[in-house]
Amino acid sequence: MDSRTLRNLMRIVQTGSLSAAAEHSCLTVQALAAQLNKVEEQFGFRLFRRSNKGLTLTPQGTELTPYMDKVLIATRQMEEKVEALKVPGQRTLKVALNNTL
Repeated sequence: MDSRTLRNLMRIVQTGSLSAAAEHSCLTVQALAAQLNKVEEQFGFRLFRRSNKGLTLTPQGTELTPYMDKVLIATRQMEEKVEALKVPGQRTLKVALNNTL
């Protein structure tokens, strides 16, 4: 899972809505739902309970949320460090997380 997908999942947690999270992430609802479904398939369990009132975390999703938050904080810190270490004229380092949870 890359950090962008992780950020999008945390937006769903914060908003409780696929449409609100999709809008904030500049994605379609379908694209965000596909990301969520792919992650849930990889994990082998649902992160969210779906209802007509929105999405709420399952017990498993609740347990994983602090870990997702820590990964995002560490990613942000590393991105800031990379920016601070850049020397003008050097190439950009792009970092992505893969299968970290």
